[in-house]
Order: sequence, then C-alpha cells, then structure tokens
Amino acid sequence: MNPRRSLRDRRSVSSALITVLAVLVVSGVVGVAASAAPPQNAASFNEVGGLPTISGAAATVTCPTCGADNPRVGDTLTAASGAWSQAPPPFSFAYEWKRCAIDGTACTAISGATGLTYKVAAADVTHVLVLKVTALNKDGSGTATSLPTGIAASANGPLPSAVPTLTGSVIVGKQLGVSSGVWTPTASSYAIQWQRCSSGTATAIASGVTYTRTGAAIGCLNVAGATNATYGVTAADLSHRIRVIVTATISTGDVASAISNTSGVTVKPAAKKKKR
Repeated sequence: MNPRRSLRDRRSVSSALITVLAVLVVSGVVGVAASAAPPQNAASFNEVGGLPTISGAAATVTCPTCGADNPRVGDTLTAASGAWSQAPPPFSFAYEWKRCAIDGTACTAISGATGLTYKVAAADVTHVLVLKVTALNKDGSGTATSLPTGIAASANGPLPSAVPTLTGSVIVGKQLGVSSGVWTPTASSYAIQWQRCSSGTATAIASGVTYTRTGAAIGCLNVAGATNATYGVTAADLSHRIRVIVTATISTGDVASAISNTSGVTVKPAAKKKKR
C-alpha cells in the first residue's frame, strides 16, 4: 500500500467528519449551546414587568406595584405567577409566602403557606409579605420573588388622615425631624424607623393625602439604630433619599404603619468661602 495515499485518505475522511459535525452543531442537532434551559422569569429582561405579583382587596394607590399596599389581618391575598419567557414554557408552579422586615430584608418562609392564596395573620403585623414562585419545565426549575406588599396592620388598626412629614435639610451634618402624622383613632404611642433609599421616587394622591414612595425596584433599607424622632444626616446618606416609617399603636393595642414623604437627594454642605 502506498503510505502517502493512505495518509491522504485519512485526511480526507477527517475533513469530511469535521464538516458534518460543523453542520450538525449549527443545525442544533449537536451542541450544548442549543439545548433548552430551565424557565427564565421575564423580570430578568424587564426590571419588574414579569415578576410574580400579590393582589388583595385593598386599594393600591399608595404603592401601585405592591399589589396590596395596606394589608390587614384577615385579608386574603392572591398570588400570580408572573411572566416566564424560556421555551419550553413552565408546566407547573410552586408558591412560597414569606414574612419580611419592613424594608423587605430578613425574609422567612411562613409555615404551610404554599397555596395560591394567603390570609394575613396576626404574626404579619408590622411586617411586609413577599411571594416566591418556582416554575418547572422539562429542563429544570427557575425562581422569582415578588415585590413586597405594604406593611401589614391589625384588623382594627388606626388609619392615617395625614402621613408623617419630614422637616429639615438633607445635608450631611444637618438634622432631620419627623412628625407622627394624624391618626384615627388617636394613637397612644409611636415607633419610628428611618430608612435610606436610592434616588428614584414616585408620588400618588389618595383622598387628599399625598404619599411619596421610592420605586419598588429601587428600595429603601432600615438605618440601624435610627429609631428616634430626629436623625443626623451622615456621609453614608450621600446621593440617597431619606424617609421614615411611623408605626402607631392605639389604646386597644392595634397597630398600623405609615410612610413619610421622601426627602430630596442628600448633598454635602456648601464649601466655606475663604476670607481674603
């Protein structure tokens, strides 16, 4: 046998195999990149558009993206799974309701709350609720979590006729104050929590009361230890906005919370002019 001819034949076969494999990969017959994937929530592409949602009987004027802005003990909340974009589409969903701190952190699963609906319980008072949805298709699973509801109140908790109001300047080194708001029935005591927020805000008006909230996808976080009626603005607040959560308790022990207006963006103090 001619060794040179044998080598040419092997090279020809190898080239043919490479060509066939390339065609198969491009056509999707072979190749990991062409494989299907677990379901992907549309919120990955649209910041909040495809998230699971929570709806309730309460009006949503003060927090349109929350679904239930003033949940009260005894209210029934309903889950919606959100939008899922991956093909093949999910064939089933699993639900997990969670109870969180008022800033949406420190969430814990609520025992037994795995259905499409959830009845607000006494343990939820002064907390917010979120919904975690797990979607399943033949390739696996994906998860997404709703935006938080408003702060849960007692069934007979007081109602604010005027929300808490900030006073002072959001300048590093200055001090802010907050009013307690006006409540019906009149509150016997108040608890205060200052929050640091990113800069985006939106405002809504209901029954003559103006509410300002940060964009739900931006969020506000509790400032540790900031629970007095006054707050000293610090360098950590720069480029952020400030707001306050006031929780009112009436003589029966029932409670409800209200969000203050949100401040402007915190700035540094003006530079002092040098004396000539």
